[in-house]
Amino acid sequence: MMKTLGMIVLAIVSAGLFWPATYAQSDEHCSQRAREMCGDNQTIGDCFQDQAMWDNLGSACTGPVQTMIEGEREATEQDSNYSAVNLYGTSYGGILRSGPGQEFSKVASVREGDSVEVLQDPEVWMDGYKWFKVRTPQGVGYHWGGIFCIQSDTAPAGVFSNCQ
Repeated sequence: MMKTLGMIVLAIVSAGLFWPATYAQSDEHCSQRAREMCGDNQTIGDCFQDQAMWDNLGSACTGPVQTMIEGEREATEQDSNYSAVNLYGTSYGGILRSGPGQEFSKVASVREGDSVEVLQDPEVWMDGYKWFKVRTPQGVGYHWGGIFCIQSDTAPAGVFSNCQ
């Protein structure tokens, strides 16, 4: 019985029916097909917003192409999510705290218009914005990114906006 089961598994693997290289080859085929369909002038994600493209692709390639689109999307998000560290901005007011959260003690009050220099990003989020360690005229502490802007073309991730 065990010998027969072993021979069946060996036959399945040998035939390529259950082998990771087969999946990789299939993914590569689908990737190449999607690039041929879309051409060089647009991203795969933009190209496949048209339902007709999905219809022409075939169901065997749906998963691999979705993975390509997710990869494109993640790369774009990473590019736009640059760090606020070492950037300057302006506070809309609020409380400077001893740590990254409302549970930490008050260090000082920050007035609207006070300068903010971002020193550190501890990656602590609250209500869609991050807490940042900053230097202000009142001292060093943690300021919530939802109530200050950064002097740049676009706001880094976790900061309310860019200063206009």
